Amino acid sequence: AVQWWRKAAEQDSPAGLYNLANAYWQGRGVTQDDSHAVQLFTKALEAGSMRASLALAEAALEGRGTPRDLKRAGSMISVALGSGDDSLQAPGRAILNDLARASCSVSNGIAADFSECEENVRMRILATSFLDRQIRKTDEEIRKLKAQQKNY
Repeated sequence: AVQWWRKAAEQDSPAGLYNLANAYWQGRGVTQDDSHAVQLFTKALEAGSMRASLALAEAALEGRGTPRDLKRAGSMISVALGSGDDSLQAPGRAILNDLARASCSVSNGIAADFSECEENVRMRILATSFLDRQIRKTDEEIRKLKAQQKNY
C-alpha cells in the first residue's frame, strides 16, 4: 500500500499524503520517522486534508516530530473542528480535552482553578472553530454570488 500512497503523494493527493504520513507516523511498511510524518501531514493539510490537522495537533501537543507547542496544537484543533467535517468532531474534541489538561497543568493553578482553566481553554478553541466555520460559509456564499453576477 505504501507504494501507492507514495505515488498519490507525488501527485499532491490529500489522501495519498495523509496515508503516507500516517505510515511514517506508525512505522507501517516504512521505518517510523515522526519528523517526516509531520512534514507530510503539513503537505496533506495544505492540499486540503482536514484530518491532517488532527495529526498535527497531536504532534504539537506531544512534541512528537516537532517541538511541543500548545498554541499550535490549539490552532490545528480549531482547523479540524471548524472544517465542518462531522467525522473530525469526536477525535478533535478528545485532543482538545488533552490540550486543555496540558495547558492548565502548565499554568500551575490550584486544584479548584484547574477545571475552570480546562473549560476556558475548551471554550476559546470551540469559539475559534465556530468563527472559522462561519467565515468559510460566508466565503462560499460570496463565491456563489460572484458566479451568479458573471452570468447576468
